[in-house]
Amino acid sequence: MSDRSFATSNDDRSLALWSSPGGTWSDLRPAGTFAYPPSLGVATGGRTVTAGDRTVAVGHTSGHLSVWRHRTGPDRLEFVRSVDLRGLEPVNPWGLHDIHAVEVLDGRDGTARVITGSEDGYVCVVEVPSGGVLSRTVYNPDAQRGINDLDVRGDSLLVANCSVGADDHNLWYYTVDRGTWGIALRDRARLVADADRPQVFDFNTVWGAYSDGPCWFASTEEGALWMGTADTGIDVLGYQEVTSPLGSALGWNDAPGRLVMVAHDLYEFDT
Repeated sequence: MSDRSFATSNDDRSLALWSSPGGTWSDLRPAGTFAYPPSLGVATGGRTVTAGDRTVAVGHTSGHLSVWRHRTGPDRLEFVRSVDLRGLEPVNPWGLHDIHAVEVLDGRDGTARVITGSEDGYVCVVEVPSGGVLSRTVYNPDAQRGINDLDVRGDSLLVANCSVGADDHNLWYYTVDRGTWGIALRDRARLVADADRPQVFDFNTVWGAYSDGPCWFASTEEGALWMGTADTGIDVLGYQEVTSPLGSALGWNDAPGRLVMVAHDLYEFDT
């Protein structure tokens, strides 16, 4: 939320705001809980956006996106609206709509655009704080599972999902058209070490950099950390077995190049 505060899910009808008044984090304390309609369900992903006032876009298990304003003096969240992003025909067989991924595309003149990825397979571009839906696209019409994560760098978009069977893929590469706000497929990859597995989840993907320039990282359920580049297409450089077969979360910091991978343990890489 700021240099001294962040928000988390609290229960199925509220968010929690946390703050460190001194900025040291050793004095971290709850600043309060802030309610939203219970019909939205648990918060499953979110991002802070600078659009005039600091705005927060939060995805929910129901397939809705809630929009909040972050106020200070005292530190608090104000619910603005919710946006229904549910796809009519979910790609998964269970009818799930959880929005796991929310990323910022751009922000200017008090308005920003965020991009979301959902279990129902839809990638949506939404204007905040107005809540206007600018585009809705199924990432793969033949998919059997939904979206676990996505990340953007400029107009380049990576989408992580679960590949099912030998002919499916679990990393997808798109370009965002800023005229229409739609997405166009550029390439796809199958990040699988053991080809005999019936399915392999790609849990998290991030854009990063290494000595030769921009790159991407992805973590799969085999406990592997994958690395590659993406320009005209996806180039997979390889993978490293880091942890036991388990999905992992990834975090990236540009200054300097640091990658963090968190499963049961936390691993830090210098890139």
